Amino acid sequence: MLFRSERGTKGTALAVLKGYKPDTLAQRINKLVVVTALNGRPQKRIFNAEDLAGFPGGDVISESGSIRFSLDNQRIVLSIKKQSKVIKASKDTIANVDVWHWNDEEIQSVQMVRISREKRKTYTGILHLNDSRFVQLSSDNLRYVSLNRNLNRAVGADPKPYINDINWGGGFSDYYLVNARTGEKTLIEKKIGRSMGLSPDGSYFLFFKDKNFHLYDLDTRKMTNLTAGMDVSFFNQEEDHPYENPSYGLAGWTDDRQSVILNHKYDLWIVSVDGSGGYNLTGKYGSAKEIRFRLIRLTDEPYIHLEKDIYLSAYGEWTKKSGYFLLRKGKEPKQLVFADASFGRLRKAREAGRFLFTRQTFVDFPDYYTSDLKFKKIVRQTDANPQQAEYKWGRRILIDFKNSRGDKLAATLTLPADYQPGKKYPMLVYFYEKMSQRHHSYSMPTYDDRPHMSTYASDGYLVLMPDIKYYVGQPGWCAVDCITSAVKKVIDLGYADPARIGLQGHSWGGYQSSFILTQTDMFACVVTGAPVTNLTSMYDILYKNSGTNNHGIFERGQVRMGKGMFEDMDNYIAQSPVQQASHITTPFMILQGTKDGAVDWNQGLELYNAARRLGKKVILLSYPGENHHLANRNNQKDFQLRMKQFSDHYLKGTTAPDWMVKGVKFVDKPYENAK
Repeated sequence: MLFRSERGTKGTALAVLKGYKPDTLAQRINKLVVVTALNGRPQKRIFNAEDLAGFPGGDVISESGSIRFSLDNQRIVLSIKKQSKVIKASKDTIANVDVWHWNDEEIQSVQMVRISREKRKTYTGILHLNDSRFVQLSSDNLRYVSLNRNLNRAVGADPKPYINDINWGGGFSDYYLVNARTGEKTLIEKKIGRSMGLSPDGSYFLFFKDKNFHLYDLDTRKMTNLTAGMDVSFFNQEEDHPYENPSYGLAGWTDDRQSVILNHKYDLWIVSVDGSGGYNLTGKYGSAKEIRFRLIRLTDEPYIHLEKDIYLSAYGEWTKKSGYFLLRKGKEPKQLVFADASFGRLRKAREAGRFLFTRQTFVDFPDYYTSDLKFKKIVRQTDANPQQAEYKWGRRILIDFKNSRGDKLAATLTLPADYQPGKKYPMLVYFYEKMSQRHHSYSMPTYDDRPHMSTYASDGYLVLMPDIKYYVGQPGWCAVDCITSAVKKVIDLGYADPARIGLQGHSWGGYQSSFILTQTDMFACVVTGAPVTNLTSMYDILYKNSGTNNHGIFERGQVRMGKGMFEDMDNYIAQSPVQQASHITTPFMILQGTKDGAVDWNQGLELYNAARRLGKKVILLSYPGENHHLANRNNQKDFQLRMKQFSDHYLKGTTAPDWMVKGVKFVDKPYENAK
């Protein structure tokens, strides 16, 4: 394995691991070959682990981790791993048992899913080349270590005190200053969930806690609350999960080392590292216009030079416009391009004054464009989807609405091709959480397990994608409130035929569509994919794809219940679609893969059985061997066809195919009879 130093683009030193794998041992035995002064008189040195002062006995230099030089080529980061013997015994003579213990740090199923990663796990240390001394930095009690670019400053994180089954929404750790020469550690702060890392030179450690940014000076070991005295909020007040509110993030460090640039909801702020406050770098332009500005990094320079031109991405909170602005010190942000489109990552040519980016709308494929630095001349460089001209296509408009609590929300409404004002159309509602940000997203028809807006718009449908505002403990009711409020607004505006509206959601959207199904007769049909249908039966089983149990995602994660099931049983029942199945009046169809590792197949089966027992019109499309999303192309095509036929029958009045009327007996299943 070859590693090059970071100095310059060519590098002035290299490191090579050379070793062999004994039959009786699990790990390779490596030695490190280092060649320095490649730009002068190269010097070669070979380091054997057993000869390094401080190298832990029984460990090896591992090829599984990272190896890199300090900027001055005086230190190298090495990864180490414990050596072990290869077990020679036959599996026929060893019991195959997994011991699930109440005191396990991580549940056995998580350990099973992560076994490959665990086997590759290494710890980090620094080799000081001048005296062949090795200093181990990370260990089981300090699992994650961050180093500055010159490898002489380190901060480590210990998550062990906070590892649990409901560790959701930013895992906590105790953070320590680690002496890179001795390995000695000094506590910085306990229970930090949102680290912003080291400054590029390693002088400061920044983190977000209790709604403020805190800075720890690694030289003076002084802690400073940077934002407590400022009349501005840097935490996301719209976060609706029951865990610590996150910040809007760190934009960067200024080149004078005296300030950080912090993201506000809309603007960028310069904040002094001494805690004396700061100022709005974008002149509150973003807040005034409700435009979200974010700094664009066009180079790999570690610091932001305020004297130079700064380019910003821009996104309109309610207009959904996007584009780029230019910021010059002391001046208001200057619009370069800001349009009803979605602009992608901005990249600058290394040797020329040209930009490269993508631009897309619902109608326009995300082709590549170039421009000069002032965006005076924008040139389209690709035409990747010319066949679209042969098809009918819709267009999108924005809809503003409020839920019953008065929360301001948005939705994007796709109008069908050849839309005629005043005509009422059938409408499909598709949703998840926030969807209006997809207003300018191109919708390429494809095969999977969700409806595609261009396909339905091409065939005379409206497609509505609304936003949802959640309140803790009310996931189902919030979905009902926001979705029905959005639909009523579209009906009131004269777009949709109220008798021909369908609903579709998958996964989390599947849970919500299933709950909405039990609470209203607004919809003519419902398709629910991979749905959680019983919060009580799902709570104590596994999210098999990750190995975790569902406690965390239910209490603090996407479900947002706020409490455990045993503390709030009545509410878990009240928010469960299965428990409300007797209220269903709408024909519906369920999609579920039998090997779903996110939402257990039995969840779809529970709702099917409940509805069948109650005499409701229900069809379960069960796909053997499929996970949370359909992967087999034939199954994807099959579901797209059946979903469209189901919607067409109930929303457009087409004749129902035989499978919808009579079902398909297992003995007549084409797959079982194919050769």
